[in-house]
Amino acid sequence: MRSGRNMIEVKVTKDTLIPAIEDVVKTWEDKKTAALVKGGSRALMMAAQLTTERLKKPGSYLQSFVVDVVRGKEMRLKNVHHAARILELGTRRKGYRIPRSGEGLWFFKEGVWKWRPYVIHPGIDAKKIIMDTIQKVMPEVMEELKKLLKTEKGG
Repeated sequence: MRSGRNMIEVKVTKDTLIPAIEDVVKTWEDKKTAALVKGGSRALMMAAQLTTERLKKPGSYLQSFVVDVVRGKEMRLKNVHHAARILELGTRRKGYRIPRSGEGLWFFKEGVWKWRPYVIHPGIDAKKIIMDTIQKVMPEVMEELKKLLKTEKGG
């Protein structure tokens, strides 16, 4: 866990656990931050679960989730992997033509080298791991913040 001026960054890997911070909360801002950090830890665990379900080889993508919690204001779940945008949003179908150098596109199929002037890439389906995680976790976080607000106002 790393903290900066107005942000707490929590990065989870397979071996790290996010510590509970209830013993250090003293003010309303700290309580909100604690609720967001707890929600962030739940989001990380759920994102890890969805990643292992939706990707054949999650590898480094699984270890690249980051939660940013700005003190008592917002929680952001993101993935810093270089292929995150492609995996989350997917790609469309696209054709590739031969280069102008005249070399062409060679590939090995059915035991024979084949040449084609173009190939069609079918695209990649969007995995939507982060979006689905946020949609599942945010209602829980909002409910916890509402409970905090009720206890703060005394009602």
